[in-house]
Amino acid sequence: MGKAAHTVGMTDLPHASTATSPTTYNPMLASATWSRIQPFVDKVTAERCAGMSRRQIHEHQRTLAYFGDWVVQTGMVQLDEALADDVIDVYTEDRAREIVRVMAERERKMLRRLAGIAPSVEKRAVSTASEPERPYSEDELATFHHWASYQRTEHQRVACMAIFSLSVGCGLTSGEILAVRGSDLLDLRGVLAVRVARDGRVVPVVNRWRGCFEKVLANATDALLVAPNATDRKGAMRHVLQASTGNVKPTAARLRMTWLVAHLEAGTPLAALLPASGMTSTDSLRRAMSYVRPMTVDASYEALRMLGAGR
Repeated sequence: MGKAAHTVGMTDLPHASTATSPTTYNPMLASATWSRIQPFVDKVTAERCAGMSRRQIHEHQRTLAYFGDWVVQTGMVQLDEALADDVIDVYTEDRAREIVRVMAERERKMLRRLAGIAPSVEKRAVSTASEPERPYSEDELATFHHWASYQRTEHQRVACMAIFSLSVGCGLTSGEILAVRGSDLLDLRGVLAVRVARDGRVVPVVNRWRGCFEKVLANATDALLVAPNATDRKGAMRHVLQASTGNVKPTAARLRMTWLVAHLEAGTPLAALLPASGMTSTDSLRRAMSYVRPMTVDASYEALRMLGAGR
Protein backbone atom coordinates (compact mmCIF):
# COMPACT_ATOMS: atom_id res chain seq x y z
CA MET A 1 0.00 0.00 0.00
CA GLY A 2 1.04 3.58 -0.36
CA LYS A 3 2.59 5.62 2.42
CA ALA A 4 0.44 6.69 5.33
CA ALA A 5 -1.65 9.80 4.86
CA HIS A 6 0.24 13.03 5.40
CA THR A 7 -1.08 16.24 6.89
CA VAL A 8 -2.72 18.44 4.30
CA GLY A 9 -1.35 21.94 4.07
CA MET A 10 -2.48 24.82 1.90
CA THR A 11 0.38 24.16 -0.52
CA ASP A 12 -1.07 20.69 -1.15
CA LEU A 13 -4.35 22.07 -2.43
CA PRO A 14 -5.12 22.83 -6.09
CA HIS A 15 -5.48 26.43 -7.13
CA ALA A 16 -9.02 27.76 -6.95
CA SER A 17 -9.37 27.83 -10.72
CA THR A 18 -8.57 24.13 -11.02
CA ALA A 19 -10.01 22.74 -7.80
CA THR A 20 -12.43 20.45 -9.59
CA SER A 21 -9.82 19.10 -12.00
CA PRO A 22 -8.64 15.67 -10.76
CA THR A 23 -5.46 15.83 -12.81
CA THR A 24 -4.05 18.55 -10.52
CA TYR A 25 -3.56 16.00 -7.75
CA ASN A 26 -0.20 14.24 -7.38
CA PRO A 27 0.01 11.72 -4.51
CA MET A 28 3.03 10.47 -2.59
CA LEU A 29 3.23 7.29 -4.64
CA ALA A 30 5.77 5.97 -7.12
CA SER A 31 5.18 7.50 -10.54
CA ALA A 32 4.70 4.09 -12.18
CA THR A 33 2.00 3.20 -9.65
CA TRP A 34 0.25 6.55 -10.02
CA SER A 35 0.16 6.24 -13.80
CA ARG A 36 -1.80 2.99 -13.41
CA ILE A 37 -4.37 4.27 -10.93
CA GLN A 38 -4.74 7.92 -11.99
CA PRO A 39 -7.50 7.20 -14.57
CA PHE A 40 -9.49 5.44 -11.83
CA VAL A 41 -9.00 8.32 -9.39
CA ASP A 42 -9.82 10.93 -12.03
CA LYS A 43 -12.98 9.14 -13.17
CA VAL A 44 -14.41 8.61 -9.68
CA THR A 45 -13.51 12.14 -8.60
CA ALA A 46 -15.20 13.66 -11.64
CA GLU A 47 -18.33 11.59 -11.09
CA ARG A 48 -18.67 11.86 -7.31
CA CYS A 49 -16.96 15.02 -6.06
CA ALA A 50 -18.97 17.72 -7.83
CA GLY A 51 -19.96 20.45 -5.42
CA MET A 52 -17.27 19.63 -2.85
CA SER A 53 -14.84 22.19 -1.56
CA ARG A 54 -11.28 22.00 -2.87
CA ARG A 55 -10.10 20.63 0.49
CA GLN A 56 -12.72 17.88 0.38
CA ILE A 57 -11.80 17.04 -3.21
CA HIS A 58 -8.14 16.74 -2.25
CA GLU A 59 -8.95 14.46 0.70
CA HIS A 60 -11.10 12.19 -1.43
CA GLN A 61 -8.43 12.04 -4.16
CA ARG A 62 -5.78 11.10 -1.63
CA THR A 63 -7.98 8.41 -0.09
CA LEU A 64 -8.78 7.02 -3.54
CA ALA A 65 -5.10 7.01 -4.51
CA TYR A 66 -4.03 4.90 -1.52
CA PHE A 67 -7.04 2.63 -1.97
CA GLY A 68 -6.22 2.21 -5.67
CA ASP A 69 -2.58 1.45 -4.84
CA TRP A 70 -3.69 -1.29 -2.44
CA VAL A 71 -6.09 -2.78 -5.00
CA VAL A 72 -3.37 -2.93 -7.67
CA GLN A 73 -0.69 -4.33 -5.38
CA THR A 74 -2.87 -7.01 -3.78
CA GLY A 75 -4.74 -7.99 -6.92
CA MET A 76 -7.88 -8.29 -4.79
CA VAL A 77 -10.10 -7.18 -7.69
CA GLN A 78 -9.79 -5.08 -10.82
CA LEU A 79 -9.84 -1.33 -10.26
CA ASP A 80 -13.18 -0.78 -11.95
CA GLU A 81 -14.74 -3.30 -9.54
CA ALA A 82 -12.99 -2.02 -6.42
CA LEU A 83 -15.59 0.37 -4.99
CA ALA A 84 -17.72 -2.39 -3.46
CA ASP A 85 -18.67 -2.59 0.20
CA ASP A 86 -16.87 -5.88 0.91
CA VAL A 87 -13.64 -4.75 -0.79
CA ILE A 88 -13.72 -1.43 1.10
CA ASP A 89 -14.16 -3.29 4.40
CA VAL A 90 -11.19 -5.57 3.68
CA TYR A 91 -9.07 -2.54 2.79
CA THR A 92 -10.11 -0.77 6.00
CA GLU A 93 -8.89 -3.65 8.16
CA ASP A 94 -5.57 -3.67 6.33
CA ARG A 95 -5.28 0.12 6.41
CA ALA A 96 -5.84 0.13 10.18
CA ARG A 97 -2.50 -1.66 10.56
CA GLU A 98 -0.71 1.39 9.13
CA ILE A 99 -2.69 4.33 10.50
CA VAL A 100 -4.81 4.80 13.61
CA ARG A 101 -8.20 3.07 13.52
CA VAL A 102 -10.22 6.29 13.63
CA MET A 103 -8.46 7.57 10.48
CA ALA A 104 -8.98 4.25 8.70
CA GLU A 105 -12.69 4.43 9.55
CA ARG A 106 -12.84 7.99 8.25
CA GLU A 107 -11.32 6.86 4.96
CA ARG A 108 -13.83 4.01 4.85
CA LYS A 109 -16.70 6.47 5.07
CA MET A 110 -15.23 8.53 2.23
CA LEU A 111 -14.81 5.44 0.04
CA ARG A 112 -18.37 4.29 0.73
CA ARG A 113 -19.61 7.77 -0.16
CA LEU A 114 -17.65 7.63 -3.42
CA ALA A 115 -19.12 4.18 -4.08
CA GLY A 116 -22.64 5.56 -3.65
CA ILE A 117 -23.39 3.30 -0.66
CA ALA A 118 -26.07 4.87 1.53
CA PRO A 119 -25.08 5.22 5.21
CA SER A 120 -28.43 3.73 6.21
CA VAL A 121 -27.49 0.34 4.81
CA GLU A 122 -23.93 0.17 6.15
CA LYS A 123 -23.01 -3.27 7.39
CA ARG A 124 -19.56 -4.49 8.32
CA ALA A 125 -18.63 -7.53 6.27
CA VAL A 126 -15.23 -8.05 7.90
CA SER A 127 -14.56 -8.41 11.60
CA THR A 128 -11.62 -6.61 13.19
CA ALA A 129 -9.99 -9.99 13.81
CA SER A 130 -10.07 -11.10 10.16
CA GLU A 131 -7.00 -11.72 8.03
CA PRO A 132 -8.25 -11.25 4.47
CA GLU A 133 -4.85 -11.68 2.85
CA ARG A 134 -3.36 -14.40 5.04
CA PRO A 135 -1.22 -16.81 3.00
CA TYR A 136 -2.56 -20.32 2.67
CA SER A 137 -1.30 -23.14 4.88
CA GLU A 138 0.24 -26.34 3.52
CA ASP A 139 -3.04 -28.19 4.09
CA GLU A 140 -4.98 -25.49 2.24
CA LEU A 141 -2.54 -25.58 -0.68
CA ALA A 142 -2.96 -29.35 -0.92
CA THR A 143 -6.74 -28.88 -0.97
CA PHE A 144 -6.56 -26.30 -3.74
CA HIS A 145 -4.10 -28.36 -5.76
CA HIS A 146 -6.65 -31.18 -5.65
CA TRP A 147 -9.42 -28.69 -6.48
CA ALA A 148 -7.57 -27.51 -9.59
CA SER A 149 -6.77 -31.07 -10.70
CA TYR A 150 -10.22 -32.63 -10.43
CA GLN A 151 -12.83 -30.42 -12.04
CA ARG A 152 -15.81 -31.81 -13.97
CA THR A 153 -14.68 -30.76 -17.44
CA GLU A 154 -11.38 -30.23 -19.24
CA HIS A 155 -12.31 -26.58 -19.76
CA GLN A 156 -12.74 -26.08 -16.00
CA ARG A 157 -9.56 -28.00 -15.17
CA VAL A 158 -7.49 -25.81 -17.48
CA ALA A 159 -8.98 -22.61 -16.06
CA CYS A 160 -8.63 -23.64 -12.41
CA MET A 161 -5.11 -25.00 -12.86
CA ALA A 162 -4.14 -21.76 -14.64
CA ILE A 163 -5.52 -19.68 -11.77
CA PHE A 164 -3.71 -21.84 -9.22
CA SER A 165 -0.33 -22.13 -10.96
CA LEU A 166 -0.10 -18.52 -12.16
CA SER A 167 -0.97 -17.05 -8.75
CA VAL A 168 0.81 -19.30 -6.26
CA GLY A 169 3.53 -20.24 -8.77
CA CYS A 170 4.17 -16.86 -10.42
CA GLY A 171 2.50 -14.29 -8.16
CA LEU A 172 0.13 -12.84 -10.77
CA THR A 173 -2.92 -10.81 -9.74
CA SER A 174 -6.42 -11.85 -10.79
CA GLY A 175 -6.50 -9.18 -13.50
CA GLU A 176 -3.13 -10.30 -14.87
CA ILE A 177 -4.23 -13.95 -14.93
CA LEU A 178 -7.34 -13.08 -16.92
CA ALA A 179 -5.15 -11.53 -19.63
CA VAL A 180 -2.77 -14.51 -20.02
CA ARG A 181 -2.88 -16.39 -23.33
CA GLY A 182 -1.25 -19.69 -24.14
CA SER A 183 1.38 -17.84 -26.16
CA ASP A 184 2.40 -15.99 -22.98
CA LEU A 185 3.61 -19.24 -21.38
CA LEU A 186 7.31 -19.57 -22.08
CA ASP A 187 9.96 -22.28 -21.98
CA LEU A 188 13.25 -20.40 -21.79
CA ARG A 189 15.80 -23.19 -22.22
CA GLY A 190 14.14 -25.23 -19.50
CA VAL A 191 13.03 -22.29 -17.34
CA LEU A 192 9.23 -22.16 -17.43
CA ALA A 193 7.83 -18.65 -17.12
CA VAL A 194 4.91 -16.40 -17.98
CA ARG A 195 5.00 -13.07 -19.77
CA VAL A 196 2.58 -10.57 -18.18
CA ALA A 197 0.62 -8.66 -20.81
CA ARG A 198 0.21 -5.50 -18.73
CA ASP A 199 3.88 -4.59 -18.47
CA GLY A 200 5.79 -7.30 -20.34
CA ARG A 201 7.63 -8.63 -17.28
CA VAL A 202 8.64 -12.29 -17.37
CA VAL A 203 8.13 -14.32 -14.18
CA PRO A 204 9.55 -17.86 -13.77
CA VAL A 205 7.30 -20.36 -12.01
CA VAL A 206 8.41 -21.52 -8.56
CA ASN A 207 9.94 -24.96 -9.01
CA ARG A 208 7.53 -26.51 -6.51
CA TRP A 209 4.61 -25.71 -8.84
CA ARG A 210 6.38 -26.49 -12.12
CA GLY A 211 4.23 -29.60 -12.66
CA CYS A 212 1.03 -27.55 -12.41
CA PHE A 213 2.41 -25.02 -14.88
CA GLU A 214 3.38 -27.83 -17.28
CA LYS A 215 -0.20 -29.13 -17.27
CA VAL A 216 -1.45 -25.70 -18.34
CA LEU A 217 1.31 -25.33 -20.93
CA ALA A 218 0.57 -28.75 -22.44
CA ASN A 219 -2.99 -27.75 -23.37
CA ALA A 220 -2.38 -24.10 -24.20
CA THR A 221 -3.41 -22.44 -27.44
CA ASP A 222 -3.18 -18.77 -28.34
CA ALA A 223 -6.56 -18.18 -26.65
CA LEU A 224 -7.05 -16.71 -23.19
CA LEU A 225 -6.48 -19.41 -20.57
CA VAL A 226 -9.29 -18.40 -18.20
CA ALA A 227 -12.85 -17.90 -19.47
CA PRO A 228 -11.77 -17.30 -23.10
CA ASN A 229 -15.35 -16.79 -24.29
CA ALA A 230 -16.46 -14.46 -21.50
CA THR A 231 -17.41 -11.03 -22.81
CA ASP A 232 -17.64 -9.62 -19.28
CA ARG A 233 -13.97 -9.83 -18.32
CA LYS A 234 -14.55 -7.91 -15.08
CA GLY A 235 -16.63 -10.72 -13.61
CA ALA A 236 -14.87 -13.62 -15.33
CA MET A 237 -12.68 -14.69 -12.40
CA ARG A 238 -15.58 -14.67 -9.97
CA HIS A 239 -17.73 -16.66 -12.38
CA VAL A 240 -15.06 -19.33 -12.94
CA LEU A 241 -14.54 -19.81 -9.20
CA GLN A 242 -18.26 -19.91 -8.43
CA ALA A 243 -18.93 -22.43 -11.20
CA SER A 244 -16.08 -24.74 -10.17
CA THR A 245 -16.53 -27.93 -8.17
CA GLY A 246 -15.60 -27.83 -4.49
CA ASN A 247 -16.90 -26.49 -1.20
CA VAL A 248 -13.90 -24.23 -0.62
CA LYS A 249 -12.47 -22.05 -3.39
CA PRO A 250 -9.15 -20.16 -3.35
CA THR A 251 -8.73 -16.48 -4.08
CA ALA A 252 -6.03 -15.17 -6.38
CA ALA A 253 -5.13 -12.50 -3.82
CA ARG A 254 -4.31 -15.02 -1.08
CA LEU A 255 -2.49 -17.33 -3.50
CA ARG A 256 -0.39 -14.34 -4.59
CA MET A 257 0.30 -13.51 -0.94
CA THR A 258 1.39 -17.12 -0.41
CA TRP A 259 3.85 -16.70 -3.30
CA LEU A 260 5.20 -13.45 -1.87
CA VAL A 261 5.69 -14.82 1.65
CA ALA A 262 7.35 -17.98 0.31
CA HIS A 263 9.89 -15.86 -1.58
CA LEU A 264 10.56 -13.63 1.42
CA GLU A 265 11.10 -16.64 3.68
CA ALA A 266 13.39 -18.23 1.08
CA GLY A 267 15.52 -15.08 0.95
CA THR A 268 14.81 -14.16 -2.67
CA PRO A 269 16.63 -10.83 -3.26
CA LEU A 270 14.31 -7.84 -3.39
CA ALA A 271 16.07 -6.73 -6.57
CA ALA A 272 14.52 -9.82 -8.21
CA LEU A 273 11.26 -10.07 -6.25
CA LEU A 274 9.98 -6.50 -6.64
CA PRO A 275 10.06 -6.37 -10.45
CA ALA A 276 8.73 -9.94 -10.67
CA SER A 277 5.77 -9.01 -8.46
CA GLY A 278 4.93 -5.93 -10.50
CA MET A 279 5.35 -3.77 -7.41
CA THR A 280 7.08 -0.42 -7.55
CA SER A 281 7.95 0.09 -3.90
CA THR A 282 9.02 -1.98 -0.89
CA ASP A 283 6.16 -0.29 1.00
CA SER A 284 3.89 -2.85 -0.63
CA LEU A 285 5.76 -5.70 1.09
CA ARG A 286 4.78 -4.61 4.59
CA ARG A 287 1.65 -6.77 4.59
CA ALA A 288 3.58 -9.81 3.40
CA MET A 289 6.34 -9.24 5.97
CA SER A 290 3.79 -9.50 8.78
CA TYR A 291 3.27 -13.17 7.79
CA VAL A 292 6.94 -14.14 7.47
CA ARG A 293 7.89 -16.67 10.14
CA PRO A 294 10.67 -15.54 12.51
CA MET A 295 14.10 -17.09 12.05
CA THR A 296 15.98 -18.94 14.74
CA VAL A 297 18.87 -17.06 16.31
CA ASP A 298 21.42 -19.37 14.66
CA ALA A 299 19.82 -19.02 11.24
CA SER A 300 19.65 -15.25 11.67
CA TYR A 301 23.34 -15.02 12.56
CA GLU A 302 24.25 -17.26 9.62
CA ALA A 303 22.30 -15.06 7.21
CA LEU A 304 23.78 -11.85 8.59
CA ARG A 305 27.32 -13.16 8.10
CA MET A 306 26.61 -13.29 4.34
CA LEU A 307 28.56 -16.50 3.86
CA GLY A 308 28.95 -17.22 0.17
CA ALA A 309 27.42 -13.90 -0.82
CA GLY A 310 28.08 -13.07 -4.43
CA ARG A 311 28.58 -9.37 -3.84
